[in-house]
Amino acid sequence: MKIFCVLILVVLIGCHSETVSQGPERIEAAELFENQLFVDGCDSHIRVYSNSSQATANLFKPSLATRPILEKALNDLPTNPKPSERTAIVRFIETGKQVDLECGWGNRYKVSEIHILLIKTL
Repeated sequence: MKIFCVLILVVLIGCHSETVSQGPERIEAAELFENQLFVDGCDSHIRVYSNSSQATANLFKPSLATRPILEKALNDLPTNPKPSERTAIVRFIETGKQVDLECGWGNRYKVSEIHILLIKTL
């Protein structure tokens, strides 16, 4: 019986949920980019409109847990003039992590990871 109780305790300790508690919630106009690695583009990512240059500072990659939200939006939203892009409003929280955004020819850029809360049409 003691072994059973210890086993349950170990399982309960191991089962914890990931919490997102870094940055404040943001709502921004953005462009959503689908995975274009097969044509030397970049993996799926989000570019937030800003007054700054088109540097990697305004590129974001969704967390693994919220990537399905991005994929669903890419399937549901109408395309821009370029079929690999969508324009939307994104509500998100920055996780505080820097992750790799893979692009063609093996290039990798460090971008901020975000936890997507909602994507809707612009």
